[in-house]
Amino acid sequence: MNLSDKADDAVAKEECVMELATAVYKPSGKLGTALVLVPVAGLVSALVLGIAYGFINVYNPLIYIEVLATFFFGLLIGIAVAHTAVFAKCRNPAFAALMGAVCGAAGLYFGWAVFIFALIQRYGGVQGPTLVDCLINPLQDWNFVANTLAPNGWFTLFGATPSGVLLWAIWCAEAAIIVGASGFYAYTTIEEKVFCETCAGWCALKKDVARADGKKDLTLLPRLQAGDLAAMNELPPPKPGAASYFRLDHQLCEKCGNMGTYKLFEVTEGKDKDGKTETKEKELTGHMLLSAESAQQLGPLLARGKFLKAAAPAAGDAAGSQFPGPQAPGAPLPPKEKS
Repeated sequence: MNLSDKADDAVAKEECVMELATAVYKPSGKLGTALVLVPVAGLVSALVLGIAYGFINVYNPLIYIEVLATFFFGLLIGIAVAHTAVFAKCRNPAFAALMGAVCGAAGLYFGWAVFIFALIQRYGGVQGPTLVDCLINPLQDWNFVANTLAPNGWFTLFGATPSGVLLWAIWCAEAAIIVGASGFYAYTTIEEKVFCETCAGWCALKKDVARADGKKDLTLLPRLQAGDLAAMNELPPPKPGAASYFRLDHQLCEKCGNMGTYKLFEVTEGKDKDGKTETKEKELTGHMLLSAESAQQLGPLLARGKFLKAAAPAAGDAAGSQFPGPQAPGAPLPPKEKS
């Protein structure tokens, strides 16, 4: 074979992979009723959680709990925003992320206001502002933080009292964690879901409906990434307890059966330093739209039992392993010691 023939063969293979490429699902961007419901639910959640978070920061003596509380504070706000967005049928991940970040920032403000109120009540020794005063006077809160807390600090950590630049850095990290966790969770929740515009409902997710050997023939990987499910026919099922394999998940509209997607993962299982099982997942595809052709390709895979789970399915989960048919597509305060 001369160089020209090799070049032609490479081009042909590239074109073949391009032809195999399956359309990737893209959310419509519609908001449903999220424009009203998400801000209301998100801000209410931010207020309630902010009150709890503010008191935890003042009365909890353990720094470790405060670190966890910071993360879970942002996460819980994100969960509230995300679940409300799903209920409101929001198909716009960017909007969900924005509302998650906004509500996270609101929760941060509410938490600071409650924190200032509780701190003055506990350590101030004088009649301080009311909780409502702290909630509705951000300038007053800022002056207290910038002129009293920041220069002097308010807690000790390992025998030192953080103040000045170091304390501001801690606060900035706290804000980034809360706002980031809230926005990220809201975004990923909506981005990972598939919506059937015809039936105006979310598709049902079925995980691990098929597996294939992930080390047998890696030359098939480009075809799998291009959406060629037939390539899985050329791979044997993974052996029981295999450390690496390809996994197939799918989402399907249970009303019409005509809207569906699938996603392929490369899964690697191993042991961590403590000897516990550790599973890593790498996405090989996005949400590939399920066409009649790809549904037909899946039929033989499951019928021959080549790519079922290595372990027996859980009782009552038999229905979950079935795939759709071919039709489906001031003064410093006393420092607080933290251990």
